[in-house]
Order: sequence, then C-alpha cells, then structure tokens
Amino acid sequence: MSIFNSESENERFERHIKPIRALNENRRLKLIRDELKKDLQLQRKGLRALKSEQAKLEQELKRFAPLQLELPLKRL
Repeated sequence: MSIFNSESENERFERHIKPIRALNENRRLKLIRDELKKDLQLQRKGLRALKSEQAKLEQELKRFAPLQLELPLKRL
C-alpha cells in the first residue's frame, strides 16, 4: 500500500529524496575517509617512533667494542 495517491507523487518524492540520500552517502563516506586518515597518521607516527628507537639502539650498539670471542684450545 503506497502512501502516495498517484505514481507522479511517488516520482516527485523520489526526485526530492534522491539528492538527500546522495548527501547522506557522501557524508558517510567522508566520515569513513577521515577515520582512515586518522588511523594512517597514527600508524605513521608509530612507525616513526619505531625507526627512531631503532636508530638510537644502532648508535648505542656502535659505541660498544666489537666482541672478541675466545675459542677453547683443543688438546692434541
């Protein structure tokens, strides 16, 4: 059962509601895009922090003298 008296009223309603639906869809997609951008920024920030930590550890490692392993001598 339709709430409209004629097909033309239904068509007119659809023409009216179509841009509103498109705006809602665009708004939804924009929110998703913004959320993904924030996630990406956080991931990049975390990656930069990891790279910075790795660089610090590498610098610290370079300060140590190379290990000289002494192998046990075999008795002949």
